[in-house]
Amino acid sequence: MPQLDLFGPCPTGHDAHDERPRLNSTVAPEDVPRLKASLQRLYDHMRDGMWYSATQLEMIAGRRYGGRLHELAKAGIPHESKCISGGEWEYRLISSPNTGNTTNTLTFT
Repeated sequence: MPQLDLFGPCPTGHDAHDERPRLNSTVAPEDVPRLKASLQRLYDHMRDGMWYSATQLEMIAGRRYGGRLHELAKAGIPHESKCISGGEWEYRLISSPNTGNTTNTLTFT
């Protein structure tokens, strides 16, 4: 069986990203308030621009903090990460054109 190229074109000839289910279609309605609260907590803690360890982020937003970081990036709030040592990572929010700086107040609806 040939190995697939994860970064190349989709083997079916179309962009796999376009076919991914959207958040609204994959999240159960009863989970939305919990996920929004987790996202808001993460943003409230990280908007100071300081570095946070993966352990700290897990305590703030739960084990799926990476998904929340991705949602922030989709909302125009990018982050950066750095490897500290042997697999331990830190993350921080960075300024973005959409928000102007990391100290803006943001409410997720």
